[in-house]
Amino acid sequence: MAAYQDTFTSIPLSELATLAQSKKDEGARFINIHAATVADGFVLTYTFTSNETVTDNCQVHVTADDVVPAISPLFLAAFVFENEVHDLFGINIEGIAVDFKGDFYQISIETPMAVPTKPEHATAVNTKYGATVPVKQRKGEEQ
Repeated sequence: MAAYQDTFTSIPLSELATLAQSKKDEGARFINIHAATVADGFVLTYTFTSNETVTDNCQVHVTADDVVPAISPLFLAAFVFENEVHDLFGINIEGIAVDFKGDFYQISIETPMAVPTKPEHATAVNTKYGATVPVKQRKGEEQ
């Protein structure tokens, strides 16, 4: 039996559509999209498997201003993750196969997972319901 391989590769956003098409062409299965907030934007990790012993994780760094092409037209199961990333992180994903247009989750504040990194972002505004919600400060931080 072959040894299990788990790879992580960083790719530019401009190569995401090509990567997804090549994975589809080689018969890979889509597993998930994981999003994480980082200091200067977000990291999206797209995970595919080619067989039982190889998992490919492709990481794409994006900013709040980027437009990310959807891969759900190629891998329909990705629509769930794409809607989640849009709703929870505020990342603009264009061309989602089944697009909930911001209503995938019923959330109390807009983009709750896009953690503010600057003090001036100490409130979150829910534009859908017009509420301004203060963000709790960590113990020891200034108000």
